[in-house]
Amino acid sequence: MKKSIYALIILLVLVIGILIGIQITNIQKPAKTDINEKQLIITIPGVDSNGKGIAGTMTTTIKKGSGLILVNINDVLPGFDTQDSARIAAHVASNYTNVSLNELDIIYSIKTAAAMVSGNSAGSAFAVSTIALLENKTINSSVTITGTIESDSTIGSIGAVLEKAAASKTAKMKLMLIPKGNLDGKTEREKTCINSDKTQYCEIKYIKKINETEFGIQLKEVSDISEALKYFYNEEEK
Repeated sequence: MKKSIYALIILLVLVIGILIGIQITNIQKPAKTDINEKQLIITIPGVDSNGKGIAGTMTTTIKKGSGLILVNINDVLPGFDTQDSARIAAHVASNYTNVSLNELDIIYSIKTAAAMVSGNSAGSAFAVSTIALLENKTINSSVTITGTIESDSTIGSIGAVLEKAAASKTAKMKLMLIPKGNLDGKTEREKTCINSDKTQYCEIKYIKKINETEFGIQLKEVSDISEALKYFYNEEEK
């Protein structure tokens, strides 16, 4: 009887040990202690205060720290919406890579020709660059992205696609990733009529105003960060 009890106790201890082990593996990995400072530069499209499309460069820096998330645009503190977008992007990157940011600082520095740029359309670029650094990945420098970032890693809709596409082309980008649905709803009404004897048949179609090669730059819709990274990592044919 005692042997049976002992065997049961040993079995319970083994089961508890396995369960604890499973829980430990699900805990976020701490950042590697050998990370001193890493940087990644990406081209991002935007619009200036007059609504004109512009392209700028964003340098993302990750270094040892205390969990700070900082943003500056032309060395000036940006608006609240941009700062909030950066914090969401860092949270998404941490969840995506399963790496804790508690002992790291992330700095996003944007340089543009505009006097002032604000908004949250750089959110997806924040997330992409942070994930690439945490995963030690090299990205395709001819790819750019615009779109907000949500906490569930989805990429949200933005405006001024035409202006941003033109600016990206000027910056020699070959592919601009845009949020899912941003090619929809941009249509022109086209009426075609065919005359036959005394009758006339007319057909009305709504044609997409934006197409994937309108500016000599390819546009691709992406729904979330995972899908976007396939293009930046060259895992998806463009």
